[in-house]
Amino acid sequence: MEKFRVLTIPNDPLEAYDRKGYSHEERHSYFNPNHEFDVTLLGVEETNQEEFTYAGFRVIPSDRSLSNINKIVREVKPHLIKGENGNWASELSAKIGRTHNIPSLTTVHDRFPSEEVGLVDKIICVSDEVKRRCIEKGARDGNCVIIDNGTDLQVFNDYRGSKRVDELLNMYSGNPRILSVGRLTWEKNLENLFMASKKAKEFFPDLTHIHIGRYGELREQLDKIVKDWDIHHLHFLPNQKQVDLPFFYSWADAFTMASLSEGFGIVYIEALSCETPVLTSNRLPMSLIVQDSYNGVLVDPESSQSICDGFYKLFSNKVFYLSLKSVARESVKKYDINLSKKKEAELYKSLIKQHEKK
Repeated sequence: MEKFRVLTIPNDPLEAYDRKGYSHEERHSYFNPNHEFDVTLLGVEETNQEEFTYAGFRVIPSDRSLSNINKIVREVKPHLIKGENGNWASELSAKIGRTHNIPSLTTVHDRFPSEEVGLVDKIICVSDEVKRRCIEKGARDGNCVIIDNGTDLQVFNDYRGSKRVDELLNMYSGNPRILSVGRLTWEKNLENLFMASKKAKEFFPDLTHIHIGRYGELREQLDKIVKDWDIHHLHFLPNQKQVDLPFFYSWADAFTMASLSEGFGIVYIEALSCETPVLTSNRLPMSLIVQDSYNGVLVDPESSQSICDGFYKLFSNKVFYLSLKSVARESVKKYDINLSKKKEAELYKSLIKQHEKK
């Protein structure tokens, strides 16, 4: 049976996905939910002038003026146009859809969609909070569909006792051990987190902290802060491959990111899947994934003292800590990536079939 054809407009240059450490399989699943479609990528953000292949997909270079789009549509014959992340890519997908009578769709991962988000026929929102933001920007309620982000529960598991985790323990010893993962941007609130980590050293002298992620506009500022504040127990590591992250989550006694803003927050699911309790912000949508005193601890992200108090709450009572750890993985099983991708694939097919009936 011939697969439905999807023309996808990535929001970022494709090399950005490589920097995040995604494997070939993860990149393929990202652009082709449930592996059910024939996907072609429209390389608007690429510098290549010739066609090339990326993660098994054909990539056709273009530009934001879509000067060659008529030729591309005639050749690809897409049943669906998808623009990533509710911004200019959504506007382009809607424009192509209207001009060529093809249904259009976008996925919004953060809390800052642009006005263009309402132009497409359907919007996948990764949380209720993202849906609310899309509606504020003019999207119709009926066009918004919530499909949670998910993670691969086979990959993200508890690897404590493995050779790789033992190697990390030898390289980065300490007790307790905390891990944070994220871009060096204002949303991640790393200045408050690092200050809280420094304060927590007063209670836990052997505390060790690893942060994974070296990209973002605040890199120089945060490097200076770490140096000026003399935070010797903090280790800055570059982005890691997705398949390696579970070993870091398993190295940690707790994962913490007291973000000011998240569209969803997949890192929290990844950590909990590895049976690692989480300290995060008492804000949506983080507080939907992490329940205070159940699978983690919620704090005021704008107060480094509140974050520090959260560390003390986590680690000062072993019985309390173990109770969080015991339910961590079970609490996020509903976020299985396979379930999310099946829902996304069904939405694609439903939208295409509805359009064909008109």
